[in-house]
Amino acid sequence: MKIRNGFISNSSSSSFLIYGAWIDKSEIEKFLSEEQLEMAKEDGIKEVLYDVDLDMFVHYNDYNEQCAFGKSWSSIADDETGKQFRESIEKCLKEKFGENIEFSTIRETYYC
Repeated sequence: MKIRNGFISNSSSSSFLIYGAWIDKSEIEKFLSEEQLEMAKEDGIKEVLYDVDLDMFVHYNDYNEQCAFGKSWSSIADDETGKQFRESIEKCLKEKFGENIEFSTIRETYYC
């Protein structure tokens, strides 16, 4: 019998779990500068989003033209409560994209 020692993978997917919100492409475009909008026309909005300075996880979904913005639950500071963690994310995203945002824990898997 052969025994495999080391990393074994039979899947090419990756998963994440963050607290944040899905933002529509149309709302994201309002946030971008003219220069970023021009870059998005050439390279696609996904490429521009990775350069946006929000100090958050960003995942763009091509299928429904939405982007998940948020932070991993594992990034909570030792002296921070869950409520403080959620409120800091909500405040940041509301300042950028407006008040009408639905926040939740986002569980997503994408294929590499």
